[in-house]
Order: sequence, then structure tokens, then C-alpha cells
Amino acid sequence: MGIAGLAVSLAGFASLLTLFRPPHTWDGVTLWRARIIVRASLDTASAALTPVPVFYLTGSGDWAIRAGVGMMMVLSILSTVRSSPARNPAAWPEPYSVKPFYVISAVAFLVMIVALVLANLGLLLLLLVFELGLPASTFATVVDEYRPQGAMATDQDPEVD
Repeated sequence: MGIAGLAVSLAGFASLLTLFRPPHTWDGVTLWRARIIVRASLDTASAALTPVPVFYLTGSGDWAIRAGVGMMMVLSILSTVRSSPARNPAAWPEPYSVKPFYVISAVAFLVMIVALVLANLGLLLLLLVFELGLPASTFATVVDEYRPQGAMATDQDPEVD
């Protein structure tokens, strides 16, 4: 439940950032980031909340874990297809970024298969935290780039002696 709460909070904060950002500052990358934050956050929240009703319906912790992992697998496949370099070539300008995308997606999917077979709660939680990393890191990038009108832009943080 905590991971779902964090995910929904990220989506809400992303919405606030979009509310306060001046309209003329939006570009394709910024819009993509805002969509990714909200979509990935809500996907993570959905996967984190899926085990709860399944447990109450079946009374089985194993089936609840498998339902959560299964939901994560379906959402991960959809996310990978939506974000794939083949579908969005403009979002993947450097050819070297494509290989890590597929490697990370494949490794995560293999871990999901293991978690599904073993019905391991620890793996499910680890996967949920991993899935929360995408919207969290994208949100951090957006916050780093966000400067209200009139704010001074600096390339570096002040030096500390």
C-alpha cells in the first residue's frame, strides 16, 4: 500500500508541476516526461493494489502475489511496446540507448517470471520499488529543469568549502 501511495503522490506532484509551468515552455521531451511520470506512476499503483482484492476474494497469499506480478507483467509489456524505439524513434536519438532499454526490460521480465512461479512477496516488493524508479527519476529530472519565471539559471550548485 505504501508503494501505491508513493506512486499516486508522484503522479499528483507531476500534475502540479504541469499546472504551474508556463505554456510556452513545453516541448516534446517535457510533454513526454510528464506523460511518463503519470502513466508509470499509475501503472505501479495498479500493480501494487491488485493483490489486495485478490487476497480478500481467494484468501490465498500466493494467488494475491501472483495477481500482483501478473498485473505488473501485463503493464510492463504494454509500457515496453508504447515506449519501444521502433515505435518512437524520435525519443531514442542515440543508438546506444536502445540496447540497455531492451536488456533492462528483459531482465525485469525474467525476475517477474521467477516471482510469478515462486509467489515470492519479497520479489514482488522489489519489483514494485524498481518500477517506481522510472517515474521517480523522471520526476527528479523535471524538477531539476523546472525554473519559475524570473529565477536565475545556474549550471552548477554553489560550491561548498
